[in-house]
Amino acid sequence: MVLRLPVSGVVSAVVEATVGRWADDVGVVDMELLAGVGHARVVLSDGASTVRLEVEGTGRLAA
Repeated sequence: MVLRLPVSGVVSAVVEATVGRWADDVGVVDMELLAGVGHARVVLSDGASTVRLEVEGTGRLAA
């Protein structure tokens, strides 16, 4: 899944820092896929912080 970063440089930096913190921490990040007409969004949350990103594309999973 390819997620689109926000256009705003400041918001993009905050998203990258949040996801980086999640990668460094031991914990659970919930992911919810919200399908809309012509688009999809992903909501990621650790309970304290939430990030919403548009899905830019999806790939195929290898069997």
